[in-house]
Amino acid sequence: MNKPKTLFVSFDRTWSGFAGLAFGVSLLNLFTAGLYKPYGLTRIRKALYKNIYINGDALDYTGDAKSLSQVSFYPSLAFLFLLIVPSVLQFMVSLETAVAIGIAQMLLVVAFYQYRGFLERQYELSQISWRGQSFTMTGSAYKSMWCALGFQMSGLLTLGLTGLWRRLWLARRDYGGLYYGRTRVECTVSVKPLLLYFITGGVFSIIGLYFTWLWVREDAIHVWTEMLGPMMGGASQMAQAATSQAPVDFYGGGLGIPGMDGMSDPDAMAASMTKNINALFSVGFAWPVWMTWRQFCLALYEAKWLQHLARNVKLGSLNADIDVAPASLFLLTAVSYNVNFMMVNLTRPFTTFARIRYLTKRLVIRDNSA
Repeated sequence: MNKPKTLFVSFDRTWSGFAGLAFGVSLLNLFTAGLYKPYGLTRIRKALYKNIYINGDALDYTGDAKSLSQVSFYPSLAFLFLLIVPSVLQFMVSLETAVAIGIAQMLLVVAFYQYRGFLERQYELSQISWRGQSFTMTGSAYKSMWCALGFQMSGLLTLGLTGLWRRLWLARRDYGGLYYGRTRVECTVSVKPLLLYFITGGVFSIIGLYFTWLWVREDAIHVWTEMLGPMMGGASQMAQAATSQAPVDFYGGGLGIPGMDGMSDPDAMAASMTKNINALFSVGFAWPVWMTWRQFCLALYEAKWLQHLARNVKLGSLNADIDVAPASLFLLTAVSYNVNFMMVNLTRPFTTFARIRYLTKRLVIRDNSA
Protein backbone atom coordinates (compact mmCIF):
# COMPACT_ATOMS: atom_id res chain seq x y z
CA MET A 1 0.00 0.00 0.00
CA ASN A 2 1.42 3.39 -1.05
CA LYS A 3 1.90 6.06 1.57
CA PRO A 4 -0.16 9.24 1.09
CA LYS A 5 1.68 12.19 -0.39
CA THR A 6 2.38 14.97 2.09
CA LEU A 7 1.70 18.60 1.21
CA PHE A 8 3.49 20.81 3.70
CA VAL A 9 1.92 24.02 5.01
CA SER A 10 4.06 27.06 5.78
CA PHE A 11 3.59 30.64 6.90
CA ASP A 12 6.28 33.01 5.70
CA ARG A 13 5.26 36.32 7.26
CA THR A 14 7.66 37.54 9.98
CA TRP A 15 6.83 39.43 13.16
CA SER A 16 8.97 42.38 12.08
CA GLY A 17 7.17 42.64 8.75
CA PHE A 18 3.73 42.40 10.33
CA ALA A 19 4.07 44.49 13.51
CA GLY A 20 3.96 47.89 11.80
CA LEU A 21 0.80 47.00 9.86
CA ALA A 22 -0.89 45.56 12.96
CA PHE A 23 -0.05 48.60 15.11
CA GLY A 24 -1.28 50.96 12.42
CA VAL A 25 -4.58 49.11 11.99
CA SER A 26 -5.15 48.92 15.75
CA LEU A 27 -4.50 52.63 16.28
CA LEU A 28 -6.68 53.67 13.36
CA ASN A 29 -9.51 51.47 14.64
CA LEU A 30 -9.13 53.14 18.04
CA PHE A 31 -8.96 56.73 16.74
CA THR A 32 -11.92 56.22 14.38
CA ALA A 33 -14.06 54.36 16.95
CA GLY A 34 -14.17 51.31 14.67
CA LEU A 35 -14.99 53.12 11.41
CA TYR A 36 -11.68 51.96 9.94
CA LYS A 37 -12.38 48.29 10.72
CA PRO A 38 -13.43 47.13 7.21
CA TYR A 39 -10.28 48.65 5.72
CA GLY A 40 -8.03 47.38 8.49
CA LEU A 41 -9.48 43.88 8.42
CA THR A 42 -9.04 43.71 4.64
CA ARG A 43 -5.40 44.77 4.92
CA ILE A 44 -4.73 42.22 7.67
CA ARG A 45 -6.34 39.38 5.72
CA LYS A 46 -4.44 40.19 2.55
CA ALA A 47 -1.17 40.31 4.50
CA LEU A 48 -1.82 36.98 6.21
CA TYR A 49 -3.41 34.83 3.51
CA LYS A 50 -0.85 35.57 0.80
CA ASN A 51 1.87 34.27 3.11
CA ILE A 52 0.23 30.89 3.77
CA TYR A 53 1.63 28.27 1.39
CA ILE A 54 0.33 24.76 0.74
CA ASN A 55 2.91 22.69 -1.10
CA GLY A 56 4.56 25.91 -2.30
CA ASP A 57 1.36 27.51 -3.63
CA ALA A 58 0.12 30.56 -1.72
CA LEU A 59 -3.45 31.32 -0.80
CA ASP A 60 -4.92 34.48 -2.25
CA TYR A 61 -7.44 36.88 -0.71
CA THR A 62 -9.29 39.16 -3.13
CA GLY A 63 -11.71 40.92 -0.78
CA ASP A 64 -11.95 44.70 -0.50
CA ALA A 65 -13.16 47.10 2.19
CA LYS A 66 -16.20 48.32 0.25
CA SER A 67 -17.74 44.87 -0.25
CA LEU A 68 -16.87 43.85 3.31
CA SER A 69 -18.64 46.97 4.61
CA GLN A 70 -21.79 46.02 2.72
CA VAL A 71 -21.75 42.62 4.40
CA SER A 72 -20.95 43.63 7.97
CA PHE A 73 -20.36 47.30 8.76
CA TYR A 74 -23.40 49.05 7.28
CA PRO A 75 -25.88 46.46 8.63
CA SER A 76 -24.30 46.92 12.07
CA LEU A 77 -24.82 50.67 11.93
CA ALA A 78 -28.46 50.22 10.92
CA PHE A 79 -28.97 47.71 13.69
CA LEU A 80 -27.38 50.07 16.22
CA PHE A 81 -29.95 52.75 15.44
CA LEU A 82 -32.74 50.22 15.91
CA LEU A 83 -31.51 49.67 19.48
CA ILE A 84 -31.43 53.34 20.43
CA VAL A 85 -35.20 53.81 20.91
CA PRO A 86 -35.70 50.88 23.32
CA SER A 87 -32.56 51.96 25.19
CA VAL A 88 -34.09 55.40 25.76
CA LEU A 89 -37.37 53.84 26.84
CA GLN A 90 -35.58 51.91 29.58
CA PHE A 91 -35.09 55.16 31.49
CA MET A 92 -38.78 56.04 31.32
CA VAL A 93 -40.34 52.87 32.68
CA SER A 94 -40.26 50.84 35.88
CA LEU A 95 -37.24 48.74 36.82
CA GLU A 96 -39.04 45.49 35.97
CA THR A 97 -40.02 46.72 32.51
CA ALA A 98 -36.51 48.06 31.92
CA VAL A 99 -35.05 44.64 32.76
CA ALA A 100 -37.50 42.96 30.35
CA ILE A 101 -36.49 45.40 27.59
CA GLY A 102 -32.84 44.70 28.36
CA ILE A 103 -33.33 40.94 28.04
CA ALA A 104 -35.17 41.38 24.73
CA GLN A 105 -32.35 43.60 23.50
CA MET A 106 -29.76 41.01 24.52
CA LEU A 107 -31.55 38.27 22.57
CA LEU A 108 -31.89 40.58 19.58
CA VAL A 109 -28.19 41.47 19.67
CA VAL A 110 -27.12 37.82 19.96
CA ALA A 111 -29.40 36.82 17.06
CA PHE A 112 -28.15 39.66 14.88
CA TYR A 113 -24.49 38.90 15.50
CA GLN A 114 -25.06 35.24 14.65
CA TYR A 115 -26.70 36.36 11.41
CA ARG A 116 -23.89 38.77 10.62
CA GLY A 117 -21.27 36.20 11.62
CA PHE A 118 -22.57 33.77 9.00
CA LEU A 119 -22.49 36.43 6.28
CA GLU A 120 -18.96 37.50 7.25
CA ARG A 121 -17.75 33.90 7.25
CA GLN A 122 -19.42 33.29 3.88
CA TYR A 123 -17.86 36.44 2.46
CA GLU A 124 -14.36 35.71 3.79
CA LEU A 125 -14.29 32.17 2.38
CA SER A 126 -15.61 33.36 -0.99
CA GLN A 127 -12.60 35.69 -1.30
CA ILE A 128 -9.99 32.95 -0.72
CA SER A 129 -8.52 30.98 -3.59
CA TRP A 130 -5.77 28.38 -4.01
CA ARG A 131 -4.23 27.29 -7.28
CA GLY A 132 -6.69 29.49 -9.14
CA GLN A 133 -9.81 27.89 -7.63
CA SER A 134 -12.08 29.80 -5.24
CA PHE A 135 -14.01 28.60 -2.21
CA THR A 136 -17.79 29.00 -1.93
CA MET A 137 -19.85 28.58 1.25
CA THR A 138 -23.52 27.77 0.81
CA GLY A 139 -26.36 27.92 3.33
CA SER A 140 -29.01 30.24 4.76
CA ALA A 141 -28.05 33.09 7.09
CA TYR A 142 -31.53 33.13 8.67
CA LYS A 143 -31.55 29.41 9.39
CA SER A 144 -28.03 29.66 10.77
CA MET A 145 -29.08 32.60 12.98
CA TRP A 146 -31.93 30.71 14.66
CA CYS A 147 -29.90 27.52 15.14
CA ALA A 148 -26.97 29.47 16.56
CA LEU A 149 -29.27 31.42 18.88
CA GLY A 150 -30.74 28.16 20.17
CA PHE A 151 -27.28 26.77 20.86
CA GLN A 152 -26.28 30.05 22.53
CA MET A 153 -29.25 29.94 24.90
CA SER A 154 -28.76 26.24 25.67
CA GLY A 155 -25.12 27.01 26.45
CA LEU A 156 -26.18 29.64 28.98
CA LEU A 157 -28.73 27.33 30.59
CA THR A 158 -26.28 24.40 30.85
CA LEU A 159 -23.22 26.48 31.80
CA GLY A 160 -21.52 25.60 28.52
CA LEU A 161 -22.11 21.84 28.58
CA THR A 162 -23.75 21.92 25.13
CA GLY A 163 -20.69 23.62 23.63
CA LEU A 164 -19.45 20.46 21.93
CA TRP A 165 -22.70 20.04 19.98
CA ARG A 166 -22.65 23.70 19.00
CA ARG A 167 -19.09 23.36 17.74
CA LEU A 168 -19.94 20.25 15.72
CA TRP A 169 -22.92 22.03 14.19
CA LEU A 170 -20.76 25.04 13.26
CA ALA A 171 -18.13 22.78 11.68
CA ARG A 172 -20.76 20.98 9.62
CA ARG A 173 -22.31 24.32 8.65
CA ASP A 174 -19.02 25.89 7.59
CA TYR A 175 -17.27 22.93 5.98
CA GLY A 176 -20.20 20.73 4.99
CA GLY A 177 -21.54 23.52 2.79
CA LEU A 178 -18.14 24.50 1.40
CA TYR A 179 -17.05 24.04 -2.22
CA TYR A 180 -13.59 24.32 -3.74
CA GLY A 181 -14.37 25.09 -7.33
CA ARG A 182 -16.97 22.43 -8.11
CA THR A 183 -15.71 19.95 -5.52
CA ARG A 184 -17.68 19.77 -2.31
CA VAL A 185 -15.84 19.51 1.00
CA GLU A 186 -16.87 16.61 3.23
CA CYS A 187 -17.20 17.08 6.98
CA THR A 188 -17.69 13.93 9.06
CA VAL A 189 -16.98 15.21 12.58
CA SER A 190 -18.82 13.38 15.37
CA VAL A 191 -19.40 13.56 19.12
CA LYS A 192 -18.18 10.13 20.22
CA PRO A 193 -14.35 10.58 20.12
CA LEU A 194 -14.57 13.94 21.91
CA LEU A 195 -17.33 13.49 24.48
CA LEU A 196 -15.25 12.15 27.40
CA TYR A 197 -12.64 14.91 27.09
CA PHE A 198 -15.31 17.60 26.81
CA ILE A 199 -17.51 16.44 29.70
CA THR A 200 -14.52 15.95 32.01
CA GLY A 201 -13.13 19.41 31.26
CA GLY A 202 -16.59 20.97 31.41
CA VAL A 203 -17.35 19.55 34.86
CA PHE A 204 -14.07 20.86 36.28
CA SER A 205 -14.68 24.26 34.70
CA ILE A 206 -18.12 24.45 36.39
CA ILE A 207 -16.50 23.55 39.72
CA GLY A 208 -14.15 26.47 39.12
CA LEU A 209 -17.12 28.70 38.33
CA TYR A 210 -18.69 27.78 41.68
CA PHE A 211 -15.54 28.74 43.62
CA THR A 212 -15.20 31.92 41.55
CA TRP A 213 -18.75 32.86 42.54
CA LEU A 214 -17.97 32.22 46.22
CA TRP A 215 -14.97 34.53 45.87
CA VAL A 216 -16.82 37.35 44.12
CA ARG A 217 -20.35 36.92 45.51
CA GLU A 218 -20.22 39.69 48.10
CA ASP A 219 -18.80 42.19 45.61
CA ALA A 220 -21.28 41.16 42.91
CA ILE A 221 -24.21 41.67 45.28
CA HIS A 222 -22.76 45.04 46.30
CA VAL A 223 -22.43 46.16 42.67
CA TRP A 224 -26.06 45.29 42.00
CA THR A 225 -27.69 46.53 45.22
CA GLU A 226 -25.58 49.65 45.71
CA MET A 227 -24.78 50.69 42.13
CA LEU A 228 -26.62 49.20 39.17
CA GLY A 229 -30.02 48.72 40.78
CA PRO A 230 -30.21 52.20 42.32
CA MET A 231 -28.92 53.85 39.14
CA MET A 232 -31.57 52.17 37.00
CA GLY A 233 -34.28 52.95 39.54
CA GLY A 234 -33.06 56.52 39.90
CA ALA A 235 -33.04 57.10 36.15
CA SER A 236 -36.62 55.83 36.01
CA GLN A 237 -37.60 58.22 38.82
CA MET A 238 -35.94 61.13 37.05
CA ALA A 239 -37.77 60.37 33.80
CA GLN A 240 -41.10 60.12 35.63
CA ALA A 241 -40.40 63.35 37.49
CA ALA A 242 -39.61 65.10 34.20
CA THR A 243 -42.98 64.10 32.77
CA SER A 244 -44.92 64.99 35.92
CA GLN A 245 -43.00 68.18 36.72
CA ALA A 246 -42.41 66.87 40.25
CA PRO A 247 -39.26 68.04 42.07
CA VAL A 248 -36.44 65.53 42.38
CA ASP A 249 -34.42 65.09 45.56
CA PHE A 250 -30.88 65.04 44.17
CA TYR A 251 -29.10 64.92 47.51
CA GLY A 252 -31.41 62.55 49.32
CA GLY A 253 -30.65 59.61 47.08
CA GLY A 254 -33.81 60.16 45.03
CA LEU A 255 -31.91 59.50 41.83
CA GLY A 256 -30.31 56.41 43.25
CA ILE A 257 -26.85 57.62 42.24
CA PRO A 258 -24.18 55.93 44.42
CA GLY A 259 -22.66 58.30 46.91
CA MET A 260 -25.09 61.15 46.15
CA ASP A 261 -26.60 61.03 49.62
CA GLY A 262 -23.13 61.21 51.18
CA MET A 263 -22.01 64.48 49.60
CA SER A 264 -22.38 66.25 52.95
CA ASP A 265 -19.76 63.86 54.44
CA PRO A 266 -16.61 63.81 52.26
CA ASP A 267 -14.95 61.01 54.27
CA ALA A 268 -17.99 58.73 53.98
CA MET A 269 -18.27 59.53 50.28
CA ALA A 270 -14.58 58.69 49.69
CA ALA A 271 -14.95 55.39 51.57
CA SER A 272 -18.08 54.55 49.56
CA MET A 273 -16.36 55.31 46.25
CA THR A 274 -13.33 53.20 47.23
CA LYS A 275 -15.57 50.27 48.10
CA ASN A 276 -17.45 50.66 44.82
CA ILE A 277 -14.24 50.74 42.78
CA ASN A 278 -12.85 47.68 44.57
CA ALA A 279 -16.11 45.79 44.01
CA LEU A 280 -16.16 46.69 40.32
CA PHE A 281 -12.54 45.62 39.91
CA SER A 282 -13.20 42.32 41.67
CA VAL A 283 -16.26 41.54 39.53
CA GLY A 284 -14.49 42.54 36.31
CA PHE A 285 -11.39 40.51 37.20
CA ALA A 286 -13.39 37.37 38.05
CA TRP A 287 -14.48 36.73 34.46
CA PRO A 288 -11.01 36.41 32.83
CA VAL A 289 -9.83 34.38 35.84
CA TRP A 290 -12.61 31.84 35.35
CA MET A 291 -12.17 31.83 31.56
CA THR A 292 -8.48 31.04 32.00
CA TRP A 293 -9.38 28.20 34.35
CA ARG A 294 -11.94 26.91 31.83
CA GLN A 295 -9.37 27.01 29.03
CA PHE A 296 -6.98 25.03 31.24
CA CYS A 297 -9.64 22.39 31.99
CA LEU A 298 -10.55 22.04 28.31
CA ALA A 299 -7.00 22.13 26.92
CA LEU A 300 -6.88 18.38 26.20
CA TYR A 301 -10.30 18.52 24.58
CA GLU A 302 -9.24 21.50 22.41
CA ALA A 303 -6.19 19.58 21.17
CA LYS A 304 -8.30 16.50 20.41
CA TRP A 305 -10.87 18.69 18.63
CA LEU A 306 -8.27 20.19 16.27
CA GLN A 307 -6.94 16.73 15.44
CA HIS A 308 -10.44 15.33 14.91
CA LEU A 309 -11.49 18.28 12.74
CA ALA A 310 -8.35 18.11 10.58
CA ARG A 311 -8.78 14.40 9.87
CA ASN A 312 -12.51 14.58 9.17
CA VAL A 313 -12.66 17.53 6.80
CA LYS A 314 -11.84 16.17 3.34
CA LEU A 315 -11.48 17.76 -0.06
CA GLY A 316 -11.50 14.93 -2.56
CA SER A 317 -8.45 12.87 -1.69
CA LEU A 318 -7.03 15.55 0.59
CA ASN A 319 -7.35 15.74 4.36
CA ALA A 320 -5.22 17.31 7.05
CA ASP A 321 -3.29 16.19 10.10
CA ILE A 322 -2.19 18.38 12.97
CA ASP A 323 0.05 17.66 15.95
CA VAL A 324 -0.70 20.00 18.86
CA ALA A 325 0.29 19.73 22.52
CA PRO A 326 -2.44 20.61 25.06
CA ALA A 327 -0.02 22.65 27.22
CA SER A 328 1.24 24.89 24.42
CA LEU A 329 -2.27 25.28 23.01
CA PHE A 330 -3.55 26.35 26.43
CA LEU A 331 -0.79 28.95 26.82
CA LEU A 332 -1.51 30.38 23.38
CA THR A 333 -5.27 30.48 23.98
CA ALA A 334 -5.07 31.89 27.51
CA VAL A 335 -2.56 34.61 26.68
CA SER A 336 -4.46 35.60 23.52
CA TYR A 337 -7.79 35.79 25.33
CA ASN A 338 -6.53 37.82 28.29
CA VAL A 339 -4.52 40.24 26.17
CA ASN A 340 -7.49 40.84 23.86
CA PHE A 341 -9.79 41.20 26.88
CA MET A 342 -7.61 43.81 28.55
CA MET A 343 -6.93 45.69 25.30
CA VAL A 344 -10.57 45.58 24.08
CA ASN A 345 -9.55 43.47 21.05
CA LEU A 346 -7.07 46.07 19.75
CA THR A 347 -4.41 43.34 19.92
CA ARG A 348 -6.42 40.84 17.85
CA PRO A 349 -4.18 41.22 14.74
CA PHE A 350 -1.20 40.08 16.84
CA THR A 351 -2.98 37.16 18.48
CA THR A 352 -4.36 36.06 15.10
CA PHE A 353 -0.82 36.14 13.70
CA ALA A 354 0.45 34.06 16.62
CA ARG A 355 -2.32 31.48 16.20
CA ILE A 356 -1.72 31.12 12.45
CA ARG A 357 2.02 30.68 12.98
CA TYR A 358 1.43 28.11 15.72
CA LEU A 359 -1.05 26.03 13.71
CA THR A 360 0.72 26.13 10.33
CA LYS A 361 3.93 24.81 11.93
CA ARG A 362 2.01 21.74 13.09
CA LEU A 363 -0.30 21.20 10.11
CA VAL A 364 0.24 19.03 7.02
CA ILE A 365 -2.07 18.01 4.18
CA ARG A 366 -2.28 14.35 3.15
CA ASP A 367 -3.03 13.40 -0.45
CA ASN A 368 -4.46 9.87 -0.33
CA SER A 369 -4.81 9.50 -4.09
CA ALA A 370 -1.31 8.05 -4.49
